[in-house]
Amino acid sequence: GPDASCLPCPSGMRCPAGSDLRHLPGSPGSSNGAYPLVEPQHMTLSGDPLRVYRCLLPSHCPGGPPATCSPYRDTTTVACGICQDGAYEAEDECSACGSVDVLPFVL
Repeated sequence: GPDASCLPCPSGMRCPAGSDLRHLPGSPGSSNGAYPLVEPQHMTLSGDPLRVYRCLLPSHCPGGPPATCSPYRDTTTVACGICQDGAYEAEDECSACGSVDVLPFVL
């Protein structure tokens, strides 16, 4: 459109030809066009999809659409740094509470 402008692709992202923030999933009037994608070991917050954060551990941030974290990681925290409510962290992974395999204890 007449108010559209081109910006350089931020470090930590890849921008396929024709990338447009208006094509982001969940954006008002979004379409199936290309949009900026986050590189692995990086993440962005949904409210600021072009501000890229580098993640401490690659396993926390798989890359892909903005605001993407590994399973059960909180996508509203910088660098997917903590687990979502209802999840716990063990060995650098988040798991849903109650999803632990429990072996019966016999006396």
